[in-house]
Amino acid sequence: MAKSTQTHIPAPQKKRSAELWTDFGSRIRDGRDRLLESPFFWVLLFLGVGLWILTPERPFRGFDAAEWQEGLIAGSDYEAPMDLPMEDVATTQEKRRKAREDVLQVYDFDSSLAQETVAKLGAVFQEGRRLLAATPDEVQQTGVVDPAISTALLALTDLKLRPEDITFLAGQAFSADLEDRLSSALSEVLMRGVVPNKDLLLENRVRGVTLVDVRSGVEERHFDLYDHLGYPEEVQAWLSSEVRSWPGLSSRSRKRAVEILFNNVVPNLNLNNSKTLTRKDDAAAAAEAVFIQIRRGQVLVRKGDQISATAARAIA
Repeated sequence: MAKSTQTHIPAPQKKRSAELWTDFGSRIRDGRDRLLESPFFWVLLFLGVGLWILTPERPFRGFDAAEWQEGLIAGSDYEAPMDLPMEDVATTQEKRRKAREDVLQVYDFDSSLAQETVAKLGAVFQEGRRLLAATPDEVQQTGVVDPAISTALLALTDLKLRPEDITFLAGQAFSADLEDRLSSALSEVLMRGVVPNKDLLLENRVRGVTLVDVRSGVEERHFDLYDHLGYPEEVQAWLSSEVRSWPGLSSRSRKRAVEILFNNVVPNLNLNNSKTLTRKDDAAAAAEAVFIQIRRGQVLVRKGDQISATAARAIA
């Protein structure tokens, strides 16, 4: 059978440990009694308590955060208990506002619209000349176009053309000269840039805008804002002036030419408000916060003063 093992502490060692604890307790009681009998202890104790009571920012005091909210009047001085890096919110907000303001408005310019529109017009003229080749005398003598020709040409293109427009073009035999004049006018208007709200664009005349070619993705800072044509008034006026100088056309024919041109001009210079706002937000986010260093012991607010936002955040 296994024998149980027990730790045996010799009697003299037990007696020695008891004596040590008794001696230690006796020394503590003697020290306490001598301390309580010392007048210096009581003087220091009363001084400490008095300072604790009289110090406004005493440690471990009762703290009511509601008394130190922004805009309230401080009931006492408040000193920073330690060095504090504190964000200067007003300066940071101003910095970010300026960063947003510095971002130029973004305008998208479709530079290829002119070429595409001219190509579509050229296709109509080419097909019109081919269709008229079979019945040129009928059109020249009566001015009436075979409905099949109008239907075929209108189905050929997505240009905004009406049957009466086809009749006018056919009456001119879809001439290469008229094609060149119409194409040149369309190209010049669209390459200048047609903007739906020119007054809004001109608000940027001092700082310019960021012009983005939507086809190539190339962008540049652009200042020459007056050269663009406002839609519809300036476009209408420019086309009327241009067509007025064309020879060989009656006033009625000129009016019809202006209508064909105007109906196929669409704004190709447009404010990209979404991209502008995104860039403004990115610029503001990239502006780093401004910090000030509050030193330990620095008075954040004096009794009777209104508590500022900075002081309220530091105290909280």
